[in-house]
Amino acid sequence: MWMTPSKSTGHAQFCNVMAPYMATTEPTALLRHYSPPAPAYDRYDAIPRELRAEPFVKWAGSKKRHLSAFDPLFPAHFEAYHEPFVGGGSAFLYLAQVGRIEKGILSDLNAELIHLYRVIRDDVEALIATLDQYQYETNFYYRIRSLDPSKMSPINRAARMLFLNRTCFNGLYRVNSSGKFNVPFGRYTNPIICNAANLRHVHRLLQGVELQRWTYETVLEVANSGDFVYLDPPSQVLASSARFTDYSPEAFTDNHMGRLREVFDILDQRGCLVMLSNPNVALNRQLFDGYDIREVTSPRAVRRDGRRRGRRVELVIRNFA
Repeated sequence: MWMTPSKSTGHAQFCNVMAPYMATTEPTALLRHYSPPAPAYDRYDAIPRELRAEPFVKWAGSKKRHLSAFDPLFPAHFEAYHEPFVGGGSAFLYLAQVGRIEKGILSDLNAELIHLYRVIRDDVEALIATLDQYQYETNFYYRIRSLDPSKMSPINRAARMLFLNRTCFNGLYRVNSSGKFNVPFGRYTNPIICNAANLRHVHRLLQGVELQRWTYETVLEVANSGDFVYLDPPSQVLASSARFTDYSPEAFTDNHMGRLREVFDILDQRGCLVMLSNPNVALNRQLFDGYDIREVTSPRAVRRDGRRRGRRVELVIRNFA
């Protein structure tokens, strides 16, 4: 498994790690691939909400509000689906429900998140039964937070992760220098800890899906020509303002984005369909100049105090059009 290089190893070692996959010619960033749009959002929106699988965790940078805008930008046909920064899984759940995904490989560097996905796929009823015993209460929250997940049973470990995510402050995932989750208790009115129906819907869609704790470079070991790779890396903007996008152990920095451009180029040259979403910042436009770049504006979200948040502009970068 390829590991993200530390600051001390730098770009040179990264290139050595990538060498087996590198093409002998310089990337041309030409749009050699074509995928006609096949909008399916109306079909998705017609699924009754009580029957729809939706993200089961709160996750920074969720693309749930962007799905209607992303819909015509997704490829209509592809072989396997890869999502190396799966997070809350909005894109996967959408594409799976409209029948686009036959084979899926989802991965993330967050071990607790991937463990939760696996338990939902393999033993959702036991997870639901365990979560039914959890309570939204301050002392209970801090007692669960203090537990060492490595010493818990698989079901209790997954329940801990989902409980903390649903009841911590703003749904943040943040760990201290010792790797311990340290987000404080969140103040909510009757938060839903376990949406059993939704977990069962997600369980159904995860059947046959491969779930791995991998760094994003590992997609180069498994993606083949004709596959679709969706990249949704942690936002540098969010990292600088909220400190909750740590990426083992350093934040996902501008250097990481430069490395991700190299991964993007290799996948492009291999014949994969590649799509990346990230905030509309100058660096992203510069790094991916030559590819298809679109601006996507999210609908306004309502804040807890009733006021509306500002719109957020995302860039969607593709090697196909």
